Amino acid sequence: MQFPLRIILLLLCTACVLSGCASDEEKTLSHFNKGKTYFESNQYREAELELRNALKIDSAYFDAHMLLGETYLKLNNPQKAFNSFARAAEIDPQSKDAHLKVASLLFLGRQMPGEVSIKSLK
Repeated sequence: MQFPLRIILLLLCTACVLSGCASDEEKTLSHFNKGKTYFESNQYREAELELRNALKIDSAYFDAHMLLGETYLKLNNPQKAFNSFARAAEIDPQSKDAHLKVASLLFLGRQMPGEVSIKSLK
């Protein structure tokens, strides 16, 4: 009688662990989708919050870093945008879009005295 009980407990524990992993993925995707919806509705502060929440769960989520970078551009924060795009480029070194954003911000930062103008990137 002890042996089947152990198997049942082991299966239950395994199911709990596996469902926990799926739960994190679902939470990440939920935060990302909310952030995307906020971004598309021009609610950039809310988008920033949701995207940062997604990245707290999965710090290697490429699309979240890219959209967060775009959000920071809309919020006129080129330094944070640069950091987001640079992290995205680290995650996916083959991404031409991430590298182009990083290079554009570097170029603008060198060309503009004082604060970086980002209007050309929007």
